[in-house]
Amino acid sequence: IYLLTCPAAMGPNGSVALDMVIKQGLQARTVGVFTMCDEADSERQRNLLLQRLAPVATGGDANGAVPLAPHGWVATMTRPEKEENGFKRLNAQSQAEEEWFKSRIPAALAGRAGCGALMSRLEELFHGYLLATWCPSTLQKIAAELEKVQVDVSLLGGPALQGEPQRARGFAVAEALKVLAQLAYC
Repeated sequence: IYLLTCPAAMGPNGSVALDMVIKQGLQARTVGVFTMCDEADSERQRNLLLQRLAPVATGGDANGAVPLAPHGWVATMTRPEKEENGFKRLNAQSQAEEEWFKSRIPAALAGRAGCGALMSRLEELFHGYLLATWCPSTLQKIAAELEKVQVDVSLLGGPALQGEPQRARGFAVAEALKVLAQLAYC
């Protein structure tokens, strides 16, 4: 999972990090993040930002926006708030970001604006990784360890489990799948 950050006032097409993502073919595992959107508050910069957020839907490349399919770009704005307490400050920051984007981003792009939208994309990527990569790998390791334990039990003179190892293995894998599925959707 990769985050490609770019200040909103600048186009991403000049980014060294973007060049690296493209050269390594990492677009499908990358979420683009336009940061400091509050500093790109002129009408021209706002229009460029909107055009850069939209190409993912159209597949185009407008004004330096590079499609990062399937996760695309997200706009964030986390202007510091004056609250002293960390939790209150974070809540104030979140509310300020929400209000700022509501007044500047059309409803069609609302799912691409704010730290909440960024978190949704990161969760989606992480769950995809868990289910496609981590879970199968973990299940293979569990099955291999189960076989080792069964060999160790028989070498220690334990009773041979005739017909039972496959059932036990299936049960262990099924239980592991339940636990992994619960973890993936927490």
